[in-house]
Amino acid sequence: MRIETATSPEDLAAISLVVERLHGRRIAVAELEHELAADPGTRFFLARHEGEVVGSGVGKRSSIQDTLYAVARVLP
Repeated sequence: MRIETATSPEDLAAISLVVERLHGRRIAVAELEHELAADPGTRFFLARHEGEVVGSGVGKRSSIQDTLYAVARVLP
């Protein structure tokens, strides 16, 4: 498995599809781009296995406690 930083519109579209498959709601690529631009501490990640996207994640830095937290989503 490879973990990659997601920055391109194609990567962000893949994250949107992961969220849709797991939670039944799609996040617009523009919304993800806005989140990256608004918070330089935000990082999106894609997990790939044999070239196929199998999960995504987001890492953020808390402005309150200056700690890093992350959320991962893995496709079944």
